[in-house]
Amino acid sequence: MKLTFVGQAPSRRTRDNQTWAPGLSTLALARLAGCDYATLTARADFRNLLSAFPGRRASNWGDVFDARAAAEAAARLSTELTGLAICLGRNVARAFGRGELPPLSIVALSDELSLALLPHPSGRNRWYNNPANRAAAARFLRDLFR
Repeated sequence: MKLTFVGQAPSRRTRDNQTWAPGLSTLALARLAGCDYATLTARADFRNLLSAFPGRRASNWGDVFDARAAAEAAARLSTELTGLAICLGRNVARAFGRGELPPLSIVALSDELSLALLPHPSGRNRWYNNPANRAAAARFLRDLFR
């Protein structure tokens, strides 16, 4: 199954023409999946809804996240993606019209595309502070990467 991680926007570390930066969140995904960064990026694609980092002044994604632009991007991505799109965070799932999706669950959007919600692996997300949540996310990703 083809896997694509879908984030909100590139980090400030992302260079021009780079779709995804090898930041701490990506390294956290690799650790959860039980592999290294090179293996993760070889086995999965990475996309973002928005094409630019919103700026360092953003204290909260809700302050700068353009829901309409994200929904338009999600509609475009829905026609391009196949397999499983793993939404990194609830805002991404909302852009696909699936904000109610429980973490670590999968729903079919079409015959070609399914959607999963994985809480964003950034250090700001406290969901991973719960060891049971962290273990469940690791099992979820490791099952996908088998």
